[in-house]
Amino acid sequence: MKGEKALSIHFFDLHGFMFSDDDIEHQRVCFRTHPGLHHEALKVAITCLTKCVPENLTWDASCGEGSFCLLTTSVSSGIYALPYQEETD
Repeated sequence: MKGEKALSIHFFDLHGFMFSDDDIEHQRVCFRTHPGLHHEALKVAITCLTKCVPENLTWDASCGEGSFCLLTTSVSSGIYALPYQEETD
């Protein structure tokens, strides 16, 4: 029987920082989600959640952990639903 499984992403370990050559605040966000997601789909999902394109997105599909940077501190820690679901058998 086929169905759909809702996917979520957990943002944790948020750090604000500024590069020494500018006054723009950045935020480094570590996250955890379902292993095996496609990198581009994950990038689109994070963009939908944060309303910003993530910079320097790193993602280990085998364990479901990664991190990214944003130009502003616009992300709060917590668990969020991703804008797509996974099909199950």
